[in-house]
Amino acid sequence: IGAWSHVCGVFASATDRRVFLNGGGKVTSATSRVPTGINNTDVGQDGADNQDFNGRMAEFAIWNVALSDADVADLAKGFSPLLIKRRWLVAYYPLLGRQSGREIDLIGGNHLTVTGATQAAHPRILTPEDVMTPHVPAAVAAMVGRIVGRPLVGAGVTGRGIVA
Repeated sequence: IGAWSHVCGVFASATDRRVFLNGGGKVTSATSRVPTGINNTDVGQDGADNQDFNGRMAEFAIWNVALSDADVADLAKGFSPLLIKRRWLVAYYPLLGRQSGREIDLIGGNHLTVTGATQAAHPRILTPEDVMTPHVPAAVAAMVGRIVGRPLVGAGVTGRGIVA
């Protein structure tokens, strides 16, 4: 209570599903499940019996490729979804609560309608802008270089913090 946690579900196939808490604590399922009739995106609600999430949410994203365990760990460290397999990112909602009545999808343009939510403090996230400045700490630059597949140049000794 009162602390941000990172939760990620990876659905690689009908028999390969994984759920992570804070980049670890992986739970898997191999029971065969084939999704059908997927035509709606609900965030913070189960969609069936209106069980609303009781807490704060931020940084909701959907990819059309399975994320690796390392990708999930990087997201849990506070890296923006824009830095993780961006080519396969199909929806990204920072959930900033700044738009009246809707949340913006920065990738697919499929904006969400907000009902019953209030604006709250957002967790600190390391964005592409942060990692492309010449003042990124060397340890962060090395990690981001691994994520984006190329080393960053000009890494310095100052920068923004990230969610640990």
